[in-house]
Amino acid sequence: MTQSFSELLDKALASRATLFDARHESAFRLFNGFSEGNPNLVVDLYAETILFHNYGSAGQNHYADSTGPTSSLIQEAQEFYRDRLPWLKAGLVKTRNAKSAGEKRGRILFGRDLDRKIKEHNFWYAIDLTLNQDASFYLDTRNLRKWISENVKGKNILNAFAYTGSLGVAALAGGASHVVQLDRNKLFLNLAKESFSLNGFPVRKQDLPNSNEQMNVSIGFSLTRRFSRPRREELWIKSMKARGSSTKCARWSTTAVTWLQLITRCTPAEENICRRSKPYVRMAI
Repeated sequence: MTQSFSELLDKALASRATLFDARHESAFRLFNGFSEGNPNLVVDLYAETILFHNYGSAGQNHYADSTGPTSSLIQEAQEFYRDRLPWLKAGLVKTRNAKSAGEKRGRILFGRDLDRKIKEHNFWYAIDLTLNQDASFYLDTRNLRKWISENVKGKNILNAFAYTGSLGVAALAGGASHVVQLDRNKLFLNLAKESFSLNGFPVRKQDLPNSNEQMNVSIGFSLTRRFSRPRREELWIKSMKARGSSTKCARWSTTAVTWLQLITRCTPAEENICRRSKPYVRMAI
């Protein structure tokens, strides 16, 4: 028997009952339509703000535009969650296949003040839910942040393609000695700075470089300049090719790779380039 849309939402909500906190400060996925019955919708919770991701195809009139007929899907989900979670203070919808950049970044459905921070594993993360078509904080790396916080004590960390720096924040939370976060987008790194401040971590400009010049220098030069020890360091690099970024694994200095252990997520083509230099350690994250 096919379940109704509300039944799908209800089942998903019940399975996440243990993730809610009394102060409504946490963030997690309420409904993953791709695996829970409706691939046109994903629903996320950020503290007291609910975010609806409309993934409907642009060719489907029923789902293509969050200001048009798609409102039947979003409206039903909105009514469901506002009934089940009466403490929600704001709602936002992002339409992935919309024509306008504004609709992709998000349109407020109700309320006015979107939450600007969430707490995960007892540490704060700054968020800006309308920063771009994503939500400024990747919920699906929750377990990775927990792993990092438990395994990097005393280590030096380079977070390449840092986005808003959540993995770097997790590293500092776990007692890392030094964390450098690299990204070409100043707005992304400004959120990383906010997260540092929320947790009482020092904000040092040299640890959050964002200029194109600094991003395009060889990793070897950059690291030797920031980590002064000439001997081999154990530096864990999270390399995630950011969307729209022209900085690729291929630009990495082979000199640098000979003295780094890489934890990397490259594309297959980039991985082949990386493998030409040793040592190379790959961990799926």
